[in-house]
Amino acid sequence: MDFKEFPYEPTGECIGHQEKIKDWDSFSTTLCCRNLLNDLTKLLASRAISNTDVDILLPKDQWMECIHGFPGQNSVSPASCGFDDLYNERSACSRFSLSSITEQWYYKKALASCTNFSSSYDYGCSSCIEALSDLRDYQLRISNVSANDKKAKIVCGVAVLISVVAENLKNSAWIDDFYRCLPASDAFSKGHCYFF
Repeated sequence: MDFKEFPYEPTGECIGHQEKIKDWDSFSTTLCCRNLLNDLTKLLASRAISNTDVDILLPKDQWMECIHGFPGQNSVSPASCGFDDLYNERSACSRFSLSSITEQWYYKKALASCTNFSSSYDYGCSSCIEALSDLRDYQLRISNVSANDKKAKIVCGVAVLISVVAENLKNSAWIDDFYRCLPASDAFSKGHCYFF
């Protein structure tokens, strides 16, 4: 992967005690790793746009080449953050391309639900998280993957998120709103909507 377009930038959240969080209600990780996960999903979305017929996630061999430390903050890597399973052979649900998902009703619903954060951010964010969850669950069903397979559910959730980001990647205001919204998925998990 070429990190020139979305370079990982060191963050002060990586210095000192690492507070544990449940990022996107899926990964047991740290605040330090949230920035990395956001950058990785943007980078994979950019890759998906450039070739809409390739799988959203990288094959395992290519992914393994990308999980080393980053210049400027060598302690941070996909492996150290717990993201080393985010490759397309990890789950049948993650083996879809951007071109194969764009005509699905649940995908179109997710795009529509995740486009309007400006009128009411709370409502827009909750609608977006719920639509992403529905899209992830649909992908699990059509891929014959059990919704009880937690690792597959996480990988599928990330793949779905990348597909939605790909559609809006050039809109920097949307990207900012979207990534600020994602931590809300943890609040939803305490109710009825589990995104990851």
